[in-house]
Amino acid sequence: MNNYRKYFIKSIKDYYLNEFDRVIADTDNHYATISIDTKFASTSGNPIDKRLDFSAYFLAFIKPWTKRVKRLTQSERFVLK
Repeated sequence: MNNYRKYFIKSIKDYYLNEFDRVIADTDNHYATISIDTKFASTSGNPIDKRLDFSAYFLAFIKPWTKRVKRLTQSERFVLK
């Protein structure tokens, strides 16, 4: 994981203080699975690929919330898929 993780941790701590440990653990667990598909990005010459690791971590952060939140708007469901 790159330097961006520290920014996620700071924001998660600010917004989810009571759930911080669980949110980080869930995010890291999902990231471990998702990042398998984006490992190539670290050696890619394509600058767009360099963003994939950040995107994988962001998706890993969002993924657990789909199970916790019962009511999602249609657009939120679309984005989370």
